Amino acid sequence: MPKNAMKLAVAVTSILAGASAQAHEYKFTVLPFPGGASILANGVNNQGQVVGNAYDQNGTDQAVVWHWGVQTVLQGLGGSSRPFAINRHGQSVGYSYNPNYGFQAVRWDGAIPTVLELPPGYSAVSAVAINAHGQVAGNAEVLNHPSHAVRWGAHGRAVILDSLGGWQSVASGINRDGDVVGFIWRPNGSDEMKPVVWHGSVPTFLDVLYATQCCNQASAINDRGQIVGWSSVPGGGTVQAVVWNGTKPTALQALSDADNALAINNMQQAVGTSDAGSVGRAALWNLTTGEGVDLNTYLTVAQRRAGWTLTSARGINDRGVIVGFAFNQKTWSNVAFQLAPTSEP
Repeated sequence: MPKNAMKLAVAVTSILAGASAQAHEYKFTVLPFPGGASILANGVNNQGQVVGNAYDQNGTDQAVVWHWGVQTVLQGLGGSSRPFAINRHGQSVGYSYNPNYGFQAVRWDGAIPTVLELPPGYSAVSAVAINAHGQVAGNAEVLNHPSHAVRWGAHGRAVILDSLGGWQSVASGINRDGDVVGFIWRPNGSDEMKPVVWHGSVPTFLDVLYATQCCNQASAINDRGQIVGWSSVPGGGTVQAVVWNGTKPTALQALSDADNALAINNMQQAVGTSDAGSVGRAALWNLTTGEGVDLNTYLTVAQRRAGWTLTSARGINDRGVIVGFAFNQKTWSNVAFQLAPTSEP
């Protein structure tokens, strides 16, 4: 086959794969934690390891990793702990409460925590994302500012990311190249909340759908450099899920008045929350077509009759496995869920 024809075939195959990304059947699984009053799943890697947390009967957060349905409790620093992300090597990141120092950003290697250090004058609040190289994105407090975005290198060296004089900067995702996404509030003396990607420590602002001051945020970035998040809609109270290719935003299908894209994989899929009322709805978007779907449509009739609602999707891996939060209206309980694809067309 000629090279150009081969490239065209690969491109067409990629587009068709993206277009059919929603056409799965899924197996719904509740992730167990005996004695947990409320259980949440926050992220999943390509090996199927899921990170989350479980509130025990005393109201303390326990950090947990599930693999093949078996849970492992991660060690804390003496108080509540919560992991948000896990890489392909099984390293997870989040925070743990130290009675002597307060909340500290930590990386778990297996079940063992390591505190992520910061320059003098800063105190770490949380680590939120980790890539395959062990680079970590997170946030730290400094005097008179609620938070500053931070990147930690694989060997633990912290870099405070430039906030352009903003009152607050927040990091929420990182990819394999170490690019970090989030937002800056009030940069350069403005009164705006702007979505941003940091290449190195230098921020680049992302365009927004509408000229609004508030509530534009980048939440996750994949290894292709695609970014997802949300953008505020004029009129107040409404936000729309967005994908950025470069700095250009494209609106994803609106499923409600408040759609938030929270996580992205490398297979043209994003997940998040559609706020359809008093209870949110977990959502999935195809980034090739922009189409969205309420993940509750994949529950069986029996599962819906049993009281289940998938309220928020927080992670998706390259196999299409989705994790997040579910609520049972009959037992009045919050649990961690996993949706695993069982078929493709």
